[in-house]
Amino acid sequence: MNRLLILLVLLALSSVSVAQVRQGRIEAYRKNFITEQLALSTKDSAQFWKVYDEYTEKQVAIRNEMRELATGSIAKSDEQLKKDIDRTLALEQESLDLKKTYMNKLSSVLTVRQLAALLQVEEKLKRKLLEQVANRRRR
Repeated sequence: MNRLLILLVLLALSSVSVAQVRQGRIEAYRKNFITEQLALSTKDSAQFWKVYDEYTEKQVAIRNEMRELATGSIAKSDEQLKKDIDRTLALEQESLDLKKTYMNKLSSVLTVRQLAALLQVEEKLKRKLLEQVANRRRR
């Protein structure tokens, strides 16, 4: 019984560490990809990532809340669904406002061309990551 419990705990810990390693690799890939695509100098890169990481953290929090609102809609009352819809729309606006704020902050680090490229690079990165996930699932 004790061996089984120890085995289960080790298995759980190993899956958590695998997820952390995978997340670390994705993060490193993201930083390298964006840095290369924007042709950031070492100096600009340090300033850029300080601001951009802060922006990303806030956007992730918004997306997480939106994801939570989208779950379990079958079991929710009409009144709760209406509140969730209103909150989702407010979060979408908050996300857009945040993007505007941080584009303004990044304009002190990046050129206008780099800012314009950043918007395209973000979409390009999403497509590349989704393609990699799709390719893994096909195997």
